[in-house]
Amino acid sequence: MDRASDGLAAHVVAGGCAALSVGIFGACAGPPPPAPSPVIVTTPTTVCVGDDYKTEIIVDGTQSTPTLTLVPAPFEAGLLTYAWTLTGSAYRITSGSLTTPKLTVEMAGTEPLQVALDLRAVGGGSLTTTATVAITLLNEAGVCPLTLPGCALAPLDASVCPDGSTCDAAASPCATTDAGDSGAGG
Repeated sequence: MDRASDGLAAHVVAGGCAALSVGIFGACAGPPPPAPSPVIVTTPTTVCVGDDYKTEIIVDGTQSTPTLTLVPAPFEAGLLTYAWTLTGSAYRITSGSLTTPKLTVEMAGTEPLQVALDLRAVGGGSLTTTATVAITLLNEAGVCPLTLPGCALAPLDASVCPDGSTCDAAASPCATTDAGDSGAGG
């Protein structure tokens, strides 16, 4: 017995979609929407163990694009929706939110902070990517070997900055902008 005689004949309709002729009509939705290209940039990428919320970490998704690409594109507001998930180390958000393209967080530094970005394009495509803010162990002297922003090669243990001020995370770190950096010694 062939399929046509038992009422289950398959028909190819416009667009190459198949429909069964048993009173059930399928619709062809076409190809899935294009996937966006999520990109996460964290600055810095690591903090010292026991950071205790001293270091501001910028979590930036603004290099993401509405279509999958390997070429960087300028940020275009409104074409993407962002959903951040942060797990691991305890953290607090100091600017932005879990739905903005960019946010700033501080973390306890007891363990790494895993960052996931679920990026959705207005056309319906979505893709998720992840990044990790790592933990750096203290050196043999029990000091964090990382430097503060603007503190050329000065560890967090109150070393002298190029401008003569003190790099001390508990107090006020030196030169967080390039404006006062003359490039002199350090």
